[in-house]
Amino acid sequence: MSVLSIYLAKLIGLVWLILGIALIAKPQDFQHTIKDVAKSNAIMTFISIFPLVIGLAIIIGHNVWIKNWVVLITIIGWLFFLCGILRMFFHKEIMKHMAKMANNKGFFVFWGIFMLIIGGFLVAKSFFGQAFFY
Repeated sequence: MSVLSIYLAKLIGLVWLILGIALIAKPQDFQHTIKDVAKSNAIMTFISIFPLVIGLAIIIGHNVWIKNWVVLITIIGWLFFLCGILRMFFHKEIMKHMAKMANNKGFFVFWGIFMLIIGGFLVAKSFFGQAFFY
């Protein structure tokens, strides 16, 4: 296990844990935000840069494909990268999809639970080591 793997697992895990709790606790706030973002072509284009940069940073620094839990970090990096590419080249279609999904509170709760589980797993593995989830 490299120091970078542990660092990224702590960082991504804590962010996803906090975001997961927020999505579950206040989905209506995220609904309003997504509705506003989906209306703005400029904002949508601008925010496509963030997942692209985050994904590339993870891919370049941590492109580890081993049968171990740290491969999850690499997969997350590739998903961020693909998300950035899709947002950049297909932002009008994604804006329409986002506007539709913003009406569904269950969508935000689902992703909140997903992020809570993955974030909790990464936090447990990175802070407490092999004591969790052999």
